Amino acid sequence: MDTLLQDLRYAARTMIRNPGFAGLSILCLSLGIGVNSTIFSVVDTIAIRPLPFRDASELVALHTTQNANGIDFGDVSFLDLRDWQARGRAFAGMAAVTGRSLTLADDGGEPERFAGATVTWNLFSMLGVEPILGRQFRAEEDAPGAPPVVLLSHGVWERRYGSDPTIVGRTITINGAAHTVIGVMPPRFQFPELAQLWIPLTPIEYASPRTVRDLTAFARLNPGASVDDARRDLGAVAAALAVEQPEDRGHGASVRTMRDDLMPSDIRFVVFTMIGIVCGLIGAAAATRVVTSLLYNVTATDPLSFTATAAFLAAVALAASYVPARRATAVDPMVALRES
Repeated sequence: MDTLLQDLRYAARTMIRNPGFAGLSILCLSLGIGVNSTIFSVVDTIAIRPLPFRDASELVALHTTQNANGIDFGDVSFLDLRDWQARGRAFAGMAAVTGRSLTLADDGGEPERFAGATVTWNLFSMLGVEPILGRQFRAEEDAPGAPPVVLLSHGVWERRYGSDPTIVGRTITINGAAHTVIGVMPPRFQFPELAQLWIPLTPIEYASPRTVRDLTAFARLNPGASVDDARRDLGAVAAALAVEQPEDRGHGASVRTMRDDLMPSDIRFVVFTMIGIVCGLIGAAAATRVVTSLLYNVTATDPLSFTATAAFLAAVALAASYVPARRATAVDPMVALRES
């Protein structure tokens, strides 16, 4: 304990004598710890920790494609989704969501605007998320002319209504129309990102033409079906629609896992590049210690140590360049030229 106190007093005196160096050191440590914590949090959320949905491995994202415009993962129109639901055979269910600004007004306070969403009636049940109060949407509520209903986030219920357990059944105004509150979603649940109010999708989207592609679509695979099965199935459905529907000509469909959809390739590239940089810095620090030990007390007439050092550095360079070189040799030059 005495040694620790002495070290702390010595560190304090050193920092007082050299405030510039002390500040720079603290800044570097803070940045390093912050970057490390951020990288781990991101990787843990999007690459390690399971998605917070029931049987998340069975969930996939559905997109439209348009090769002429380079669109691989586009949004879906309401009419296309309806046809996919009717014709798809690899899916246990399909659902959709789209973001929408919703203004809430009631007798309890001033009107307030929230990030909200319109969702198909089966979205939350497909994800395996249940309200903590009240119930889910019903199929008959997600239809043209149905009485308007709304689901509240836990945050809105807690902050605006004081966690009132009698909120279910109350009438509130959403975007100028009376809606009946049917339930409250679990704490910290926001899907899509930041959404705090949810209303049925079909009463708003049913009249949209096929060319309006503004829905984010998801599906649950049938038991035993793979993502490749889903791609083949939905691809065949989209190909048939491209022949039948003039608005779908040139369009196709793509399927990818929900985890891949939540972490697009460009974000994945940035994240793993950051991981690579951190690992590279750690490796560089370790290599520096090794090289320093190899060169300690080395003289100009010590060829053995210099040869060993050169061999070590060559091995490090070879290991660092092997993976990109191997990937480069696997590229078809004709394909690369066409893509460029």
